Amino acid sequence: MLTSFSIEREVIIDIISDYIEAKQDNDFFNSTLEDEIWNESLQDSNTARDRASFVLRKLENHGWIIVETYSNYQQYINLNDYSIKILDTLDKVRKNYQAEYQGYVYATYTLLYSEEAKKKPQDILKLHFEDYKKEIIDRSYHRLKTSDNV
Repeated sequence: MLTSFSIEREVIIDIISDYIEAKQDNDFFNSTLEDEIWNESLQDSNTARDRASFVLRKLENHGWIIVETYSNYQQYINLNDYSIKILDTLDKVRKNYQAEYQGYVYATYTLLYSEEAKKKPQDILKLHFEDYKKEIIDRSYHRLKTSDNV
């Protein structure tokens, strides 16, 4: 059962155990998991479900997830804010994501070298101090005094 910001613990265990079972015959996966921590999980369990529970306990102990127990005694898993940011960054690295800056470069170039950018300093000051006051400040002040007034 999926809630707005969390997932039931049993659903997560099913997902992790399905992943472990699917990757069990993969030599690269098995050689990667020859870590002391993973070997620790082998001592306590033989099934993929037990290993998935072990993974969740390790993630909770190291602060990656928060396990909450609701009033119906169901446990739900939440990610910490920093976990979300780290996982998002790792996903961008995995997908070879590159930020698009070309739009900003073009917009900056256009603003600096267009015909409108060749105004004299007096025109710019007039725009800022006179036109901005008339168009923005006076309208906001009028609205504040009339409609937004308590």
